Parts: sequence; structure tokens; C-alpha cells
Amino acid sequence: MHCTNNLKLSLLIAIFLLNFCVCIGSSIAEENAAITITGVITNLEKAKKYIAKDSYLQLVFLPSDGQVSFKTDGEGRMTYESELAKINIPSTGNFIFETASLKPGQYLIAAQLLKAFGLGRGGSPLLAIKKTKKFAFIEVPEVSEGPIKIELGEVIIPVP
Repeated sequence: MHCTNNLKLSLLIAIFLLNFCVCIGSSIAEENAAITITGVITNLEKAKKYIAKDSYLQLVFLPSDGQVSFKTDGEGRMTYESELAKINIPSTGNFIFETASLKPGQYLIAAQLLKAFGLGRGGSPLLAIKKTKKFAFIEVPEVSEGPIKIELGEVIIPVP
């Protein structure tokens, strides 16, 4: 009798641990889903006079309050605070961000360190959808089955 109870307890513990490991494993897999974000900057010729040698594109997480911290350098160039993926501004306009994982939520792409052009008048170096002129929001879902591909289409760098 004692041996049977121990066996039952051992089986229950084994089943619990197996389920626990499977749940943890699938949670990690979802969090680490590969994410690819693509688009094409259509006003690159117009924007070129504001692109410095050290300008770049960078993913920026958008907190729930919608407020993203930024700073300006000695030349008045704006940079949103972010430790996320960054790429050079492409000479052809076509860009691809590839990252191993992002936490669920909203993101934007910032053109960091553009030459100053009076951003204090309401401008922002965040990529916008060409057709609507509204920010190109990127939504990363809570759950994903496999890689995530996000196509922004035609976007612009908002410049005067």
C-alpha cells in the first residue's frame, strides 16, 4: 500500500513538472519569436539634406502613456531613448529590421540624429505612413505562432 501511494505521488509530481516545463517552454518560445519589420522610405531624396553621417533608424518602444523620453545633442539633433534594434538609413529607401524578440506592445521607428530642422514646431523624426501622414505604429502581439512579419509599406521621414 505504501509503495503504491509513493508511486502515485511520484507520477503526479512527474506530470506536474512535465506540464510546468511545457508551459514555461512555450512561453519562452512565444516571447522569442523572430520579428521582421519591412518598409520603404519614399521621401528619401527630400530627407537627405537632414540625414547626417551618423543618423540611423531605430525601433522605439511606446509606453502605455504614449510618452517616449528623448534628448537633444549640442547640435539640436533629437534622439529617442531606446536600446532596441537599429540600422543605417538605407540609401535605396528599403529597410528591414530583424530582431529575435520584442515584448508585446506598440513600437515606432525613429530616424535618430537627423540634422535639426525646428522640431519644436511640432515635427518629429518618427516614421509616418505616406498616405495618412500618421505615425507608423507597429503592434507586437501577446501570442504568436512562429515568426512575425510586419510590412509597413510606404513610409516617410517627416521633414519640412
